[in-house]
Amino acid sequence: MDSALINDIGLFVLRASVAYVYLHGAWMIAGTAERRRLTADRSTVLLDNTPLSGNIAIGQLLGAGASIFMLAGSLALILGIGTRFGAVLLILFTIPGIIVHLRELAQSVGLVDTVAAHSGGEPADILAKLRWSAYAGHRSSANKNYALIGTAVYLVLCTDPNGQLSLSAALGI
Repeated sequence: MDSALINDIGLFVLRASVAYVYLHGAWMIAGTAERRRLTADRSTVLLDNTPLSGNIAIGQLLGAGASIFMLAGSLALILGIGTRFGAVLLILFTIPGIIVHLRELAQSVGLVDTVAAHSGGEPADILAKLRWSAYAGHRSSANKNYALIGTAVYLVLCTDPNGQLSLSAALGI
């Protein structure tokens, strides 16, 4: 098999797998009205320590923007058309996403500690597991986002982020 084709297959798998992560994420944050409400609330963590702290209308705008960036960026990657632009959109979504996860990590651990302080010590093992789960979930999500940014930067900087297995190659653009 031709080495250029092998490289393009690898590039397509990279684009498709990253697109899947963001498409699934977009569904998770915007797939239902309740998810959109929770996303707007979660997005307000980006406004902490600003005059807009707790502003749910801004949270709704941030959540809607996140969904649009995730969908548009994913579609660009999976189709292989406007891949660089799509990767930039995903970077712009992912940087605040890291901040959200790190701030929610602190909030989650703090909430478990508050419950533990009022529990009388009885469910300590369960609360310790919950605390670890909250920590591990947000920390690993932030770490995943660092890796996704690295992949997106590669797609922005590489010579041909689309390859032969793309809509841009099929259309000759």
